[in-house]
Amino acid sequence: MSKLVKLNPFMIISKFDDANCNSHSICEVTDINDGIRRFTLPSWFINQFEYSHELELSKVISSLEYNGSTDDAASKIEYLLENKIIVNKDDNCFVSPKSTIKSKLFRFNLDILNNVTTNRISQFFVLFFSKIILVISLFLACVGQFLFYYYVYGNAPLFFTEIRISEKLFTLLLLFGGLFFHETGHASAAYKYGCRNVKIGVGVYICFVVFYAELSECWKNSRKERAIINAGGIYFQALYTFILTVIYLVVEMPSLYYAILILNFSLLWNFNPFLRLDGYWMASDILGVANLRSVSRSMLYFLVLRLFNKRSVSLKGIKLLSANRSKYLAIYSLASFGFLIFLFIIFFDRVFVEMVVSIPRQFEQIKFAAIFNDSIYSILPHYTSLIWDLLVACFMLYFMFYSLVRTLHFVKNVYKLST
Repeated sequence: MSKLVKLNPFMIISKFDDANCNSHSICEVTDINDGIRRFTLPSWFINQFEYSHELELSKVISSLEYNGSTDDAASKIEYLLENKIIVNKDDNCFVSPKSTIKSKLFRFNLDILNNVTTNRISQFFVLFFSKIILVISLFLACVGQFLFYYYVYGNAPLFFTEIRISEKLFTLLLLFGGLFFHETGHASAAYKYGCRNVKIGVGVYICFVVFYAELSECWKNSRKERAIINAGGIYFQALYTFILTVIYLVVEMPSLYYAILILNFSLLWNFNPFLRLDGYWMASDILGVANLRSVSRSMLYFLVLRLFNKRSVSLKGIKLLSANRSKYLAIYSLASFGFLIFLFIIFFDRVFVEMVVSIPRQFEQIKFAAIFNDSIYSILPHYTSLIWDLLVACFMLYFMFYSLVRTLHFVKNVYKLST
């Protein structure tokens, strides 16, 4: 007789709002660090345990095979057991042995505000999501953008290299303030819709210092609510730049000008739906696809293999979408691939310029400054510029290497599936 398994009795199950034809559930399991790990599972898998709380493992495997997991049913069972989503009948351990998974691109992360402090701050700002204040704030944000680009942009008081070190540091302080306020926008929107475990932290993403808000709890919310939560950061950052623009029109400080310029570029960049930024998560909510990158990659496999008349390939993740959703996903997948190619070309050209021209020139400037015994204040801007150029070059090289590896992996899989 096959051994018996059951659902983790301490697992919290709630409905997941997506665009799949078959419903899904969010399953929350406590990890070894008292954190919460969340998994998305088809509701039919959960429902089979509703009447018979304990099932034979062979029947569970058969149910996976019947529902389209013939090739990897055994590995999926192993994954479910390992993460304590299902447990053996006599198992008394219901805690996942793995902690919450962070992005591999995060080299370091530190929570600076726990959920209690974040909630206190969010209580104050949550009123910005009431309808009247939201409309007024969005109007002011648009006015701020108009004022900056019509009256301010292109009229910098000084070049950035000409402003004093103190003003550069003040610019950096204003940028960090804007990025922190961005995460406060996410946290405040999440608080409005019932999330109480949001934390705000700082980390190193690839080689850049970034702020983040831990929003995994919001997967239990509806797609509309998740979209508002994901847009909350851009909304608050736009308000922040509006305030800075009004102040700049009065005092015309160079540090304010460059802070607004960089924050506005950051706003546009955050709308990007092809990288894991706010725009990506909003696109995920609009399309109703939880793991958008993985599913869009499956769609890309499908489209490429159709060119080879391989119509019987597995659709993995896209077969449960409606015809219209599949069309939108196909457009997104092709646009995403085209964007990454475009970015690769731009980065290749930029890295060549940085490596061959800019960085050696910075070294020469530092060498000449040292020869003529210039003061530390005159040499420091060259050092800061050099460090920035090196960071940008490292980031671009990393992106190019990562893109090349993923492209080769994609070509390899296409070749396997087409033969």
